[in-house]
Order: sequence, then structure tokens, then C-alpha cells
Amino acid sequence: MIRIVTFIFLVFNGFIQAQDHLREFQDGNAHYNNGEYLEAIDEYNRILNDGLHSFELYFNLANAHYKQNNIAESIYFYEKALQLDGDNKEVLSNLSFAQQMTIDDIDVIPNSGVKNILNGLVSVMDSDGWGVLIVILIWLTVLFLLVYFFSRNTKTKRVSFIFSFILSGVILLSFMMGFYAKSIENNNVYAIVFDEEVQVKEEPNLRSSLRFKLHEGTKILLLDAVGEWNKIKLTNGQSGWLKSGSIKIL
Repeated sequence: MIRIVTFIFLVFNGFIQAQDHLREFQDGNAHYNNGEYLEAIDEYNRILNDGLHSFELYFNLANAHYKQNNIAESIYFYEKALQLDGDNKEVLSNLSFAQQMTIDDIDVIPNSGVKNILNGLVSVMDSDGWGVLIVILIWLTVLFLLVYFFSRNTKTKRVSFIFSFILSGVILLSFMMGFYAKSIENNNVYAIVFDEEVQVKEEPNLRSSLRFKLHEGTKILLLDAVGEWNKIKLTNGQSGWLKSGSIKIL
């Protein structure tokens, strides 16, 4: 009886919290539409601080920060929105406008043709998607093998064997794609520079020589961490160490 009461309480409490968050989101939208962007940010942050995440929340929060000329914050939340909907044209367009407000103009070293093709194939799905596809393909392969072993028709056996052989190759290829996708997800950790200006050093200490400077809103790739320092890499190939407190990980 106690467990049932506890469960009912948790469900009811969750419902009340959901209603509160919906009201806060609507209040945030109302503040935004009235041009009260700071108040809108406060409402959205209340939801975020409760551990709730959604595309709409990130997008609205980014727009509110953009209206306040908060470069780093707007870019950060546009990037967070893209993590949930990477092909959203409105977010990509707004992100482009926000990036035009940044100081750093960093070139992009193009990938080789082969790598571009590979990245294009892998980006069709994330690693979980490739995993689901592999499971489906395995079940299909098993099905064709069962038909091959139990069918008495020679033509059916031949067709089943051919399909199971082809599917085995596709499974192997899908496994390689999934493994590559997982390695990209694990290794490609990005961050946004939040300090107005940050020094990038050759080594992870203050006595080290200055390599270059970065400014708020710049997106960087994280390579390593030592204490309060992060090794970073830019799209132009430059790398160095900066203080962890000057960035926010996506």
C-alpha cells in the first residue's frame, strides 16, 4: 500500500512540476514577445536548472541571448539546439548571424575527398542508429538462413543463401560505420569560448609562451585536459592550451 501511495505521489508530483515548467516556458515566451529578454532568459534558465532540455528551450534561450548581444551564450545555445536537430534551417541561419558578431575569423582546412564521403555516410545516423540497423539486419540474415536450411525448393534455397551472404557484408559494413560514428562522438568534444578574451599557451601553465588569443563565441575542439587547462584545436589546425574556466563544453 505504501509503495502504491508513493508511486501515486511521484506521478502527481511529476505532473505538477511539468505544469510549472510549461507555465515558466509560456511566461518566458510572453516576456520575449514583449521585448523583455532578460526576464525571458530567467524563465528559461529556471527550466534548464531543473534538468529539463528540449530543442525549443535551447532555441528560445539562444534567441533571447542574441537580442541581448550575448555572443557566447547565443552561439552556445544555438549549438545545443543543433545537437537535437542538426538540420534545422532556422537555427543554422540564426547561428550564422550570431557568428558574424564574433571577432575571430578562423579558416577551415577542408577534409580530403575520401574523408568527406566517409563522414557523409556516417552522419546519416548516430551510433545508436547504426546499432539498431545492425540488429535488424542480423534478424533478416537469420530469417534468410532459416529459409535456406528448411526450404526444399532449390531456387528458394539459392536466393536465400545469396541474400544472407549480401546481408552479412552489409552487417560488417554497418558495424564499421557504427564504430566510426561512436569514435567521432567520443573524440569530437566541442566548447564555446565565454571569456571576452583568452590567451592560448604552448603548454598548460601561465609561464608558457603565448601562441595566440581567442575571443568570446569561438567554437573549439577539445583534445586533452591537465588540471585546470584544456588543450584545444581550431578549424585551421592551430592548437594550444587555455584555462578551462574560460570555456563552456557543449
